[in-house]
Amino acid sequence: MVKAYLRYEPAAAFGVIASVDSSIAYDSSGKHLLAPALEKVGVWHVRQGVCTKTLNPFPSSRGPSLAVTSIAVSSQSSLFASGYADGSIRIWDCDKGTCETTLNGHKGAVTALRYNKLGSLLASGSKDNDVILWDVVGEAGLFRLRGHRDQVTDLVFLDSGKKLVNADQEERYLVTGSTDPELRFYTIKHDLVDERSMSKLNGPEAVIVEILRVLDETESKHKAKRRIHRKKNFLKEAAGSPISSSTKTLTIELQGHRSDVRSVTLSSDNTLLMSTSHNAVKFWNPSTGSCLRTIDSGYGLCGLILPRNKYALVGTKGGTIEIIDIGSATCIDVVEAHGGSVRSIATIPDGDGFVTGSEDHEVKFGTINAHSNQIKGNCNCCISYADDRRLILSNLQHSKPLMVSHVRTMQMNDDVQVVAVSPDAKYIAAALLDCTVKVFFMDSFKFFLSLYGHKLSVLCMDIASDGALLVTGSADKNLKIWGLDFGDCHKSIFCSC
Repeated sequence: MVKAYLRYEPAAAFGVIASVDSSIAYDSSGKHLLAPALEKVGVWHVRQGVCTKTLNPFPSSRGPSLAVTSIAVSSQSSLFASGYADGSIRIWDCDKGTCETTLNGHKGAVTALRYNKLGSLLASGSKDNDVILWDVVGEAGLFRLRGHRDQVTDLVFLDSGKKLVNADQEERYLVTGSTDPELRFYTIKHDLVDERSMSKLNGPEAVIVEILRVLDETESKHKAKRRIHRKKNFLKEAAGSPISSSTKTLTIELQGHRSDVRSVTLSSDNTLLMSTSHNAVKFWNPSTGSCLRTIDSGYGLCGLILPRNKYALVGTKGGTIEIIDIGSATCIDVVEAHGGSVRSIATIPDGDGFVTGSEDHEVKFGTINAHSNQIKGNCNCCISYADDRRLILSNLQHSKPLMVSHVRTMQMNDDVQVVAVSPDAKYIAAALLDCTVKVFFMDSFKFFLSLYGHKLSVLCMDIASDGALLVTGSADKNLKIWGLDFGDCHKSIFCSC
């Protein structure tokens, strides 16, 4: 009989103020800031510092390939254009918060967008090396400009200053730049044909040729001395001039981490989410995406929320385990647990213990032995290792010790990257730096299986709810599904992203 498993799909991303794929821009009024947030565009009120609107593409087009890569604002209206990684361009009305139209013409990510002064034309550049001139009113493309040998990095419309016979007609230039060493100039001429405005494009008009002269040894030394002399004079002038101070007038800094998120973990009842980074631990509400707590910490690599959501454990790069009191948002104590960085923390299904894996080649087991009234009460606690290999959690207010015993240590032959325990507590799996996964019996530490097939080390791992399958994710961009009966690989999925 075929076993059915749950299918997981991306639902939401929270804590994002601005993503790095595109730059931010002011709207035409200057009161709002347009910030790309993955596939969305956030409209932030500058003075209030709040996000007033979130412009999201159609739900059917959601996906990582739709990240916003470029934004351009029209100076004559409330419209702005956003380019995406799949080559599409969307025209938005900032006041209404609606998508007016979608333009498709590029085969690569849109890297540059620019409106002309009247807002009637839109020029777009892409990673496919092409430039397309769009008629915003007619919602159609006018010209496709080819010639660049690499992606287009910027676009600009230039007023030529030349007036034609008719005062309504003037000649403009479109200048495009690319990562190749060339600027290309195009002229856009507007003519009236049967009382209709027609656009014509001529170009390229200029090609840059660089002529270089190789200096001999004497000339190069002379130029180097002159360069050093000019630099010294500049520093002297800068030292004598008064230093102008700059002040920060407005800022938008909310919620999200300021560095890479190294781990995320959910509570047992799925009502709390904890994320760790190099200097902070944050607790989130998974339903609303709001940040509930922010706690300063060490370089957190892994985390675990203990049952009842009162306390949390954070494994750090320095080999310590930080004890976090979630209610008071404070770090109670820092425990020296391992001789190397703590890479993984996993809970034991009975809820009374946890397992830690470290790069010191050790897997340690700990159990929490405490009276129920002490866990449920609001008390301050501290945790420490004793000489007899016990982990003692002490109640500071009521002076009643809460014993957390360091029960056993399993020695491995390489750095431990990830540890996982089966739901029935029968097996424990440890992913090592040698790209293998070792499976042992939980009670006796007897070796059971060795799973090998990844070309790089395993970074994440989990065991199915029935204990029949084990899933590993590796740095080689492969997901592998293993059977825990014979250790065979059922399926290998390559992730191209």
